[in-house]
Amino acid sequence: MSTIPPIYRCRIAPKSNCVFTTKKFQNFTPIQIPEEGTATPYPSNICVSGFTDKIVKVVISINNLSHTFVGDLIILLVAPSGRNATIMAGAGFGKVDDITLTFDDMGSSIIPLFLPLTTGTFQPANYLGELVPLPPPAPTKQSFGSMLSTFNFLNPNGIWSLFVFDAFPDDSGNIAGGWDLTITTSNCTP
Repeated sequence: MSTIPPIYRCRIAPKSNCVFTTKKFQNFTPIQIPEEGTATPYPSNICVSGFTDKIVKVVISINNLSHTFVGDLIILLVAPSGRNATIMAGAGFGKVDDITLTFDDMGSSIIPLFLPLTTGTFQPANYLGELVPLPPPAPTKQSFGSMLSTFNFLNPNGIWSLFVFDAFPDDSGNIAGGWDLTITTSNCTP
């Protein structure tokens, strides 16, 4: 005769007096993307300062992207600690003109593979995996994961770097409006 184990339920009360702080940082310098290889500048940097708490959310926007074959692109975001996420690799299909891609783990859909891209908010995705590691000065230990939550609970202050790389020949483009980073922190982190 078997017995059914009891079910235990725990209620954990949320910490009261949580404070959330959100700040947006921008680098308006255009990024030129060659037919193959590293973009200029490589990397493009944003200096983040003024936070006293740990990260609970990161959102990044790539502003005014044009490219003759967007699926060639690999975009890596690196935090001051060196932790990183490949937010876009092998995504999309064909030519794009002056679109803005916002990456948010809570985006309505994953950035598509083999479909044309339009301006929108997407969950990041790395469709190339470890196929094309980025050259220095990109970190030698690159995360081939893409979720921005990899930055949660880190100190956000310092230099954030965006590495843009065109992995295949014959197509080029630019990010005419640069990029921006929106960081939310909270005093209610572990």
